[in-house]
Amino acid sequence: MIGAQSYRTQSANGPSNNKAQFHPAVAHWAYGDDSIGWLSLRPTEAHVLMQVSPKKLKVTYPEGTSSSVFTFVASPSLAKRDVQSWADIQGISISVSGNANPVPKVTFAGRYGGSGSPIYDYNYWSLVHTMPAGFEGAPEIIIEFE
Repeated sequence: MIGAQSYRTQSANGPSNNKAQFHPAVAHWAYGDDSIGWLSLRPTEAHVLMQVSPKKLKVTYPEGTSSSVFTFVASPSLAKRDVQSWADIQGISISVSGNANPVPKVTFAGRYGGSGSPIYDYNYWSLVHTMPAGFEGAPEIIIEFE
């Protein structure tokens, strides 16, 4: 299941100016024995266009620049404790295309370790895609789920 909303706000933190509560794009999937995986776009721009179609999410920053980033957070898994790429996200196959750098910087945020703090007590993996040096145009990333 994928849901998203385009938005244009005063702040990259969303209409309520609370980044922790603003999830403009979310995907959920079931896997294993009663496990649910999730993925959420963390807002980094004040103007974002979203397109959702079956098994696909397209995110565009119309006012973005070469310093724009696409930050996604994904659910951790007890089966796979070391995520190094999209291929390591459990329960689903995720591919990335668009004009952002295809290889994300991956970090963990957890109660007992990692480089960040949980969001409302939820541990997560952060996958950040940057733009190529000297990029011009509208930054865009496409996430496909299988």
